[in-house]
Amino acid sequence: DDDEEATSFLTSALIPRPTAWIAVYPSQNQRLLQQQQQLYKDVDDQYDQPLVSLIEGYSGASDRPPTLMLGSDSIPPEVLSGLRENRVCTLSVATERERMEAKNMAAQSSERSGPAKTFEGAGLVP
Repeated sequence: DDDEEATSFLTSALIPRPTAWIAVYPSQNQRLLQQQQQLYKDVDDQYDQPLVSLIEGYSGASDRPPTLMLGSDSIPPEVLSGLRENRVCTLSVATERERMEAKNMAAQSSERSGPAKTFEGAGLVP
């Protein structure tokens, strides 16, 4: 109803969503596609560069056991594909220091996830 929508809007406006970074190596198929499209012309060893993406609004974070719950549609398909194939990722909590980078990597209103970029393309230093 209208009261629930208003409360939800106010809560989301007042309480920031938790935000984290996920980094993965691209899947073999993604590397081949990148080679064909020459997406990373300016990066040395361009096809082996990890992809990084912003995870917005994750929930269920725990350290024992290490757990982070997120929807599979909350990360770009390239990152999800790399995660499924390689089964390895790095997760980092986004901090105030990366505020501008996070803003540039955030999902637009019509998107479920933001873009996947190399660390350099995202303006981040690994």
